[in-house]
Amino acid sequence: MSVQQFPYAKLLPNDLQRAFAQRLTGSIDDWAFDQVSDLKIEFWQFRLYEIMRSKLSDDGDDSTTL
Repeated sequence: MSVQQFPYAKLLPNDLQRAFAQRLTGSIDDWAFDQVSDLKIEFWQFRLYEIMRSKLSDDGDDSTTL
C-alpha cells in the first residue's frame, strides 16, 4: 500500500507530525519513543510515524508531513 493510500494524515494530525519532525531527526534507526513520550501520545502513533517516514524515504520523498 502506498503512502497516499493509507490515512496517515487522519491518524497523525499535522501538529503531531510537526512535533515529531522537530524531535525525531537523523536516522530512523536511532529514534526512540522516549524522545516524544512527553507529548502524551501512545506508542502506536510513534510507530506509525516511523512507518510513514520510512515509506517516504523509500519513495525518495523528504517531506516530514502528509
